[in-house]
Amino acid sequence: MRHRRSGARRPEEEVLCPACGSRSVVPIVYGFPASKLAKDAKSGRIVLGGWSVSEGDPTQTCLDCDHHWGHTTLR
Repeated sequence: MRHRRSGARRPEEEVLCPACGSRSVVPIVYGFPASKLAKDAKSGRIVLGGWSVSEGDPTQTCLDCDHHWGHTTLR
């Protein structure tokens, strides 16, 4: 069984930016990036959100208008 990263989406789950309608939306990933995450960030597949994460931090960002949305839930 293959596992998806928590921020990964299947193509049919395309997300549009609520501010501008762009399809250039990527997940925001928090924590210290391993080499694969650093490569994904460099290629624009994700955005690094920093080392620490707080309740309510955004989970998605638009690469076109820089709008951030979604809410991180800590358990």
